[in-house]
Amino acid sequence: MHRGILIGLLPVAASLLVCNVPAESGSRATVYYIDANGRPEGDGSQQSPFPSAAVAFTRVGPGCTLLFRPGVYRGPIQIPIRCRSTPQRPTILRSEQKWKAIVIGAEYNTVASEEGCDSIVIDGFEILGARLAGVRLNGDHSVVRNCYIHNNAAAGITIYHKRGTVIQSNLIEYNGSNPQFHHGIYADGDRLTIQSNIVRHNAGFGLHLYPAIRNSRIINNLVYGHSANPGVLVACPSGGGGNVIANNTIALNGIGLQVWRGKRELVANNILAQNGLPLLLQKDTTTTVLDHNLVDPKSSLPVGHALSGDPRFVDAARGLFWLRPDSPACRAGVARYAPGVDFWGRPRVGTRPVALGCFAFVASLAAHGSRSHGYAGWPYRSAPNEKEDLPDFWSPPR
Repeated sequence: MHRGILIGLLPVAASLLVCNVPAESGSRATVYYIDANGRPEGDGSQQSPFPSAAVAFTRVGPGCTLLFRPGVYRGPIQIPIRCRSTPQRPTILRSEQKWKAIVIGAEYNTVASEEGCDSIVIDGFEILGARLAGVRLNGDHSVVRNCYIHNNAAAGITIYHKRGTVIQSNLIEYNGSNPQFHHGIYADGDRLTIQSNIVRHNAGFGLHLYPAIRNSRIINNLVYGHSANPGVLVACPSGGGGNVIANNTIALNGIGLQVWRGKRELVANNILAQNGLPLLLQKDTTTTVLDHNLVDPKSSLPVGHALSGDPRFVDAARGLFWLRPDSPACRAGVARYAPGVDFWGRPRVGTRPVALGCFAFVASLAAHGSRSHGYAGWPYRSAPNEKEDLPDFWSPPR
């Protein structure tokens, strides 16, 4: 048994649990259009778009928005240091329609920024086919959101030793070829926000937050299907990290959650179920609060106000981790530990009990009709055509 693990309450400021995405001034910034069928002499206007990001980068400066029309774009997209920006006015690369601008194939990383290229936003792309990572950003205050990142030979996303990174609302799956080194998200640094992502079936870990992550928030994520590895590894510096790990659903992994060198960590309102081992704390993890989690199989660690038993997912075998009405997790969480918004970005109300895990209970999602469009058991699209596409899983349910 690990001594020094705190059980019970920890006063956590609400601001620690709310995603503070770097501000954008996209509405005031210059917008340039990119179209795979554009001409090299294009000026980036709606009528005469650039044909590629590479052409755009020779003609535009930092703090602009590059809007990619639907189409297939050959990788890599290399973002030069001259696009280095500020959190108040970032350089934004955005798909005009979510997942309809597809960036495919690269000798190294599909989408990457040069070292020191701060405040880059990657928003809404489908990204696949790299021989290394799908996305590698090398500056502070970088943002990757709303992307579908899959089938890259190494990690889905890699961001090392940076500050203020936001990784939010991405589907990250089937990345990697090496179970030891290739993970869904491979990141570390200071003040990271990893929020509302679905990370599944990658070769290595789901979230490999290593070698040291501090002052960060890992909230509202669904991580599953890494049967030989941890779903989430949080490696802290020697003095501890002060990280918040709250309202995640972590299931069907070799180990659910693993914490190294934890001090002043908060692990609360999570579902750690149907893993080989639900929770593993390295021996030098101390003064960490474990409170109001569903831990199954029951852990021998001292976990405060813990539940154990079947979380009663709608259909875990088909990747549907919404809660059934009879789930013990429905009202078992504590509001003061919860992020300010749920998985779908809806504000939480007052001090009422919240559901454990990443999904609030929504009756319509537990109904049989909500599962009728899955292909071969998966709740996401299986082919790039409208007939087999499914609604945006991040859209707020009615």
